[in-house]
Amino acid sequence: MKRILNVISTALLLVILIAPTQARALTNPFAGDGTEVPPVQYLRMGITIQPLPMYENMAGRIASVAAELQSNKDKSVFFAFPAVSGRRFVKEANFYIMTRTGSYSGNVTMKLEVYDFAGNLQHVVSAGSVNLQTAAPQTWTRLELSSAIADHLIEPGEFLAFQFALDGAPGGNLDVRPVFEVTVGPISIYLPLVKR
Repeated sequence: MKRILNVISTALLLVILIAPTQARALTNPFAGDGTEVPPVQYLRMGITIQPLPMYENMAGRIASVAAELQSNKDKSVFFAFPAVSGRRFVKEANFYIMTRTGSYSGNVTMKLEVYDFAGNLQHVVSAGSVNLQTAAPQTWTRLELSSAIADHLIEPGEFLAFQFALDGAPGGNLDVRPVFEVTVGPISIYLPLVKR
């Protein structure tokens, strides 16, 4: 019986994932008030913050489609997306390096992570780090996500952020300008995969 339910839930998930993204809005089962949420959202606009990913550090900053990393400023820089009001599931993440100039003597990596409002790391969504000095520029690249389904969750009071990290002290003159498209959906779409 358990195997049959797994097959049915997997088939249902495939139907939902293959369905057009402009499908009708779904009722959010976690809101309790009958509010509707779009089946899929594309996060593209964010805010570059440094040195800590505390949500209050976003106040008064201008949102942009491009992150800004300059190796001579801070050891860690974050590109944060708006917080979610209901549970969300990261389906996929893509990045495009518009420009990359200069150099840095160490490694410069990028990861997709989930933080709470106080700036505490909750979990890492990406499967590993991307080396921003060797990643292909001017082409869309899919970010490999963690194989742990629970790492794809964003809870209310949490937000997604790309972290750019230098493995040494700030220095050099590396300047990288990536843009992103992160696809998220309500957790109800992915319930067969995630325990509540």
